[in-house]
Amino acid sequence: MRDEKKLLLEEIEEKIERAKSLVITKYENINAKESWDFRSVLSKNLSEMEVVKKRIFLKAFENKGYSKIQELDGQIAIIFIKDDPINAIKAIFEFSQQSEK
Repeated sequence: MRDEKKLLLEEIEEKIERAKSLVITKYENINAKESWDFRSVLSKNLSEMEVVKKRIFLKAFENKGYSKIQELDGQIAIIFIKDDPINAIKAIFEFSQQSEK
């Protein structure tokens, strides 16, 4: 594995370890402004979104001791929730309802 991929893997492993909850979602048909707005809302709810390669995420997930999850389709984003997940989940739901994405 190349050095840059190792660093990315380590970064994702650290984020998994620090997060209280994770949300795995498809990331498609979202323009830059929508992404920026959504990240801003997540930040207010002590959460962050990271668009990652599936292989890197799955490897990091397994390295942290979690069971293997089914194969994911399409481009994915991981939402790392650092605090109470209720507000972050509400923000995710509202975004999906408003943007229909």
